[in-house]
Amino acid sequence: VAPIQFACETIDNVNKDVKALISQYVSDPKRNINPLSMRLQGTIDANVMGGIAKYQQAFFTPEFAR
Repeated sequence: VAPIQFACETIDNVNKDVKALISQYVSDPKRNINPLSMRLQGTIDANVMGGIAKYQQAFFTPEFAR
């Protein structure tokens, strides 16, 4: 699997997970929001492995724009 394909699949899976968490809170607004908050924090501003910023550095370059 090409690195760009793996990255796309990973982001797609993260999006599915976040959507599933959001749907839980829509149906039950009193639900504990910590799991969603932690998932968003770990995705957007990940301290481990760099998160989305690493994908931006790797693939949002002139080389991949061609």
